[in-house]
Amino acid sequence: STAPTRNHSLTIDGLEPGRLYHYRITMVAPSGVKTTGQTYELDMRMNFAVPAMPKKTGKEVAKLGQVAGEIIRESGVNRGVCVVYGFGSGELGYELAMQSDLVVFGFDDNRDRVNKARKWLYGKGVYGSRVSVSYVETLDELPVTGNIANLLVSETMLSGKDCPGNALEMNRLLRPGGGVAVLGKPAGSKQGVSAQRIVDWLKKHGVKNTRLAGGEWFKVTPGPLADSGEWTHQYGNAGNTTSSNEKLGGATATTELEVQWIGRPGADFGIDRNPRMPAPLSSWGRLFHQGMNR
Repeated sequence: STAPTRNHSLTIDGLEPGRLYHYRITMVAPSGVKTTGQTYELDMRMNFAVPAMPKKTGKEVAKLGQVAGEIIRESGVNRGVCVVYGFGSGELGYELAMQSDLVVFGFDDNRDRVNKARKWLYGKGVYGSRVSVSYVETLDELPVTGNIANLLVSETMLSGKDCPGNALEMNRLLRPGGGVAVLGKPAGSKQGVSAQRIVDWLKKHGVKNTRLAGGEWFKVTPGPLADSGEWTHQYGNAGNTTSSNEKLGGATATTELEVQWIGRPGADFGIDRNPRMPAPLSSWGRLFHQGMNR
């Protein structure tokens, strides 16, 4: 449109993560006079968007594409960390990443299957950026910290006859108060673990679940972390008690505590509040830190 407007937009391609860019806008009047505005900052160091997935060629047959879409729809989770507990061929993890902003980490106890999946994902151009898999000797006890998965699924449940690992370890990986596991298979599928086996597997370790309508899907949603506290105001809460009521899992000494990596650092410049910055806030498993213009 040639009509004058105060709203303009443009798309810039090729920006590199971790870089700090500066730009200025120059306006050219009908008379030819140029007016250049102030310098603005575009900080890609604060861009935590996941890498884009390469487009499909159009010749591929997505066997698990519909399954991935069903899982995303039933779980309501489309971003964050996805754990594939029993990675299988890697196609389910690939399709989940393709249809969402999830970053997928898989675990499998079959070395040949892992090597084959890695090669296939590498050929798709997604291995290590959006999807990766680790070989483990057993799925019963993974060498990773718990409470990390926003979404947990299993490809081997779609094709095998037995449930992978144990339900207690699976449940340990889920994020408290928000993590979701969707396990089972779609309606009419002749392959995969039967609904009764999944029920018995979950019941054996006391993992509560809900059977979803349609297909043989089961949903696991752990509650909030037991005895965890919140820091929602500058001094703890609205009463300024400077207490979060955090029980620390019963720990009474620093030697009983461990460090868990949550994510990359936040804003690199904080806003001063007199001699120091405002307190970070914590609520429902999320940490909020105020930064300059962020």
